Amino acid sequence: MTTYAFPTLSRPPNNMVVEYRSNTDIFRSPITGAIQTADRGGEHIAATLTYNSLETADRALLIGFLAKMNGQQHRVTLPFFGVDNQGSFGGTPIVNGASQTGLTLNIDGASNNITGWIKAGDVFSVNGEMKIATADANSNGSGQVTLSFSPRLRSSPPDSDPIETTAPTGVFMLSNPTQTWNYRPGDFSDFVLNFFEDIAS
Repeated sequence: MTTYAFPTLSRPPNNMVVEYRSNTDIFRSPITGAIQTADRGGEHIAATLTYNSLETADRALLIGFLAKMNGQQHRVTLPFFGVDNQGSFGGTPIVNGASQTGLTLNIDGASNNITGWIKAGDVFSVNGEMKIATADANSNGSGQVTLSFSPRLRSSPPDSDPIETTAPTGVFMLSNPTQTWNYRPGDFSDFVLNFFEDIAS
């Protein structure tokens, strides 16, 4: 298995649909009707990219990429296209301390004393994993921030690992082993690509 970069096309996709996929289940008592919810972990992000009317060089790049992926054999470092983060950010944020797990992460290297350094709904990546901020957070006078997010960390990022806020990416795989595209009059092709995060990457 190889992890490839997503091809650099002359334009972004016409549409990107993002899914947050939880891995929860509910259990309803047949007697009382009471409901219990079980969180089994493994939540992740999925994305559908739609490209309309690709031609010539862009089409060739995407076809070559799909052939190289060989269905679900390989992985891709997929950008979050059209990211519109609302946090102020600033600085050179990095992981502050090893062996961190769960739904929060301590970082430092951020600009000092920034209110709303990150905002709920902002997307960032760390250790090859894509995350969605679940709460606003400020930086303190030492440039430290505690990030709250989901999906949870799948592995502990190393100390000083960079936090990417301007061009977040994650490691994804194709959702289906078969990929199709069309050829339309005028020499145009349309593509619909479905991906989900490889939670074991």
